Amino acid sequence: MSVVELTFAREFKEDVEAQVDWLESEHPSWIPKLERGLVEAFELLTDFPRAGAAAPTPPIRKLVLLKLPFVVWYSFDEDSEIVELLRLFHARQRRPRAH
Repeated sequence: MSVVELTFAREFKEDVEAQVDWLESEHPSWIPKLERGLVEAFELLTDFPRAGAAAPTPPIRKLVLLKLPFVVWYSFDEDSEIVELLRLFHARQRRPRAH
């Protein structure tokens, strides 16, 4: 199955910006790693939208970026074949409950 479209929630875009800002001041060498990790996640979810673990409250799923301490929250609508990227968190970051 191939997903027709990836969409990005405003909160996801804001999270990416916040993570890059933090990395610029603390670990600038990690910025290209995060960029590659996100591109790999986008490619994976395009081909395998159920790749992430289901959260306790569907339809949210969670995908840990490969070799990186970041987690992507997303949803997959099977009818429209759309993956919506919802949030991006550092693994140690306090997160709201998935709902």
